[in-house]
Amino acid sequence: MKHRLILMLGKGQPTLRGDRQLSYRQTSYILAEQPEFAVKTPIMVEAILQLYKEEGFEQLHIFGTRDSLWPTIYGHCVSDHLTDENFAFFESIQQKILAKEAPAEEEMHKISEAVGSYLQIPTSCKLIPVGKSEAEMWDIFREIIAIPQDGDRVSIDITHGVRFQPFILLMAMAYFRAVRKRVKWGKVFYGAYELSQDYFQGLSPIFDLTSLFSMFDWLAAATAFKEYGDLSPINQLLGASLPRAEAEQFLAEGARFTQAIQLYETHHIRLYAKRFLTYLNKLDTQPHQAAIPFHLIRAALTAFPEKLQQTQTESEMMLLLAQRHLQNEGQIGLGILAIWEAIIARFADIFGVDSRRIENYLELSKIVRGKKTWPSALLPPRLQGFSMKVQRINSMRNSIAHTQSEDLVSDQPIITEVWELYAYFRASLPEEDLEILHALIRFEPEELY
Repeated sequence: MKHRLILMLGKGQPTLRGDRQLSYRQTSYILAEQPEFAVKTPIMVEAILQLYKEEGFEQLHIFGTRDSLWPTIYGHCVSDHLTDENFAFFESIQQKILAKEAPAEEEMHKISEAVGSYLQIPTSCKLIPVGKSEAEMWDIFREIIAIPQDGDRVSIDITHGVRFQPFILLMAMAYFRAVRKRVKWGKVFYGAYELSQDYFQGLSPIFDLTSLFSMFDWLAAATAFKEYGDLSPINQLLGASLPRAEAEQFLAEGARFTQAIQLYETHHIRLYAKRFLTYLNKLDTQPHQAAIPFHLIRAALTAFPEKLQQTQTESEMMLLLAQRHLQNEGQIGLGILAIWEAIIARFADIFGVDSRRIENYLELSKIVRGKKTWPSALLPPRLQGFSMKVQRINSMRNSIAHTQSEDLVSDQPIITEVWELYAYFRASLPEEDLEILHALIRFEPEELY
């Protein structure tokens, strides 16, 4: 398990300055919050290694194109013990760069050894394509993500490189976070040379941008809640910045709300949604470490609970849950179950009974499936096929919850049919004409012992 530092080596912008000076300028680098200690060097990685010794970097990876400043970094690293051999190698590499020829593999190995010896850290210098095509950009990305092993920690320096190459480094970090979770995030550095004269008395600050890039975590956490009702990622983020008592209270309120949804506790969902929203509002006004990112994702956390609060009936609320499940095709089964519960809730309202009592639930199930005399002739044409639609959704529900009596996987995606059933019940369940069933069907639940 190693702490690896990855960076891009740039070109020094010779074409932008209108000359062919292949070098970085000598720069005094500082920590923005500790300007009293400076490291003067033309290569920022040297300053990072000195100013952030506590990070314990164990491996350095430098990527660059065929015309990156390989002579500059090599020349700086051998300048204290310059020999004729070193100078000849420096000149040969410089001529290759000017001619836009790529250094050979053994030459890159020699540069790696010189840099590693000078900086006192094992170093790998590797050539990458410029990225002039989509294929080349993917090649760069694959090179970067192949570096760490599980358990490694990765930090990056996004200061140099062709303008879009640091973006590839950032995407690699996002990849590690989302896919290779055993690769740990380290630091994200940027050396702001352009701010030195106007803001830092000629000194170049190195910014640690790690806290900003924690937004990757907050966005993933917001998505987990929005799509799946999973609050655990947000709990982890807030738990690191809130006092323990407040973190535990957030966890408790969030757990009640999400569990009520997951277990279809229809009589409690809106109550717990209200309590969850109340606590979110309270949390939003308190100072804590994660206040800014939390505030930025707050709308994603409150959107669905607020929609639930706006529903007028349990049936409407369950249809809203069904819609949410169906919009994520990975939750088709939950969508089917929610549609069924919406039907039961509507008929519980019609007959004025509590569907939480099992005998009432079973009787409602018989009625909606047409197992009792169904006065179809008295219903308007748009409701004539109601019981058949209910039987279809019930068949799907039984296949999911009980016997697998039907293979729901077919060439015709089941999601299409389920969406059609959702649309039908969304339109038909609020129909006032269903109210007449209360007078026409006898509600006779069997007593259960």
